[in-house]
Order: sequence, then structure tokens, then C-alpha cells
Amino acid sequence: MDLDVRVSERLSRVDLEYANWGQSWETYVATRILIADDSPVVRQCLGRLLCRHLGWEVCGEASDGGDALRKAQELTPDVVVLDFMMPGKNGIEVAREIAKLLPKIPILLCSVFLTPQLVDLARGAGIAGTLSKGDLNKVIPCVETLLRGGTFFFSDHQVGGQEIPDASSLPRSSVPAYTNQPIAGRSSTR
Repeated sequence: MDLDVRVSERLSRVDLEYANWGQSWETYVATRILIADDSPVVRQCLGRLLCRHLGWEVCGEASDGGDALRKAQELTPDVVVLDFMMPGKNGIEVAREIAKLLPKIPILLCSVFLTPQLVDLARGAGIAGTLSKGDLNKVIPCVETLLRGGTFFFSDHQVGGQEIPDASSLPRSSVPAYTNQPIAGRSSTR
């Protein structure tokens, strides 16, 4: 196989956004996301939705608040998606601790019961965004906003002055289907 074909195949795996920045496949590092929710079904659903975005990977999962805090420290993800109601520590408590230990990591809080009071608590805990579990189809544009340094609180219903598209309207990536299996051979300097 000649060099041009190999380079082309590897670059095809890289999101065009990164290729346009002039980064080569050799320096490309995926955006790493930690998902914390006590429901395996919700974790799997979130993982599938998030992995539709080329260049994103789920680096870990947690099923309770203590596990979420440990994995955030261990994995240092680029973003954390937290459930509010988890065994042990709830999402607000975990977010406060993550914000103290890893203040640059944005956190998205998801809840079935997203009330204005919970949104206020989330803001006070250092959470960068909130999303109702009924609107998980909007998780990709919400996480994109957080990764750009913005904030999104569900009560706003908009990101950057525009209505949020749902995940079904976004282009599908060529990333394989989501799995909660560890990434083989991953070497990271994080």
C-alpha cells in the first residue's frame, strides 16, 4: 500500500474541523468524555449519542457519585456528563468536588427532574450546563458549547442564540458503534 493511500485512510478518520486547523493525524487526540449515571441503559444511550460525533470518545463510565469523582481524577476527561440522582453523592455534590480538583473540566448535568431550583444549584456548583433527560437528543450541541468554553442551561432553550438541533439531524460519523469496552492500546499523556 503506498504512502498516499495510508495517509488518506488515516486522515479520513479525523474530523474535518481538526484537519482544517492544520493538525495531522499524528497529533490528533480525541475529545474524552466521562459519563456518570446509575442506569446502564442511560449510560449506553448517552455513549451512543456522543460517539456519533466524530472525534469524541467515551473514556469512562461511572455508576455512582463516588465512582464518578474517582474516575474524573483518574481519567481527566475533557468533559463530564453527570446524572443528578445517583447513589452515594448526587451530581451536584460530585460537581462541586470536581470543580475544586479539576476546575477546567466542564460538567453537563442531566436530570429527569430539571427544575429552575436545580438549575440554580447547578450554576452555584460550577456546572457549565444542564439538560433534561427528555431532551438527550440535544446532548451533542450542548457538549460542543461546553467544549468551546460556553455555558448552556436548559431553561435557556438555545445555544449561541440559535435553536438547538437534535442529534438525529447531525451527520453520522464513521466511528464504530459505541461500546463500553476499554480502548485498546490507548496511550495518553493526560
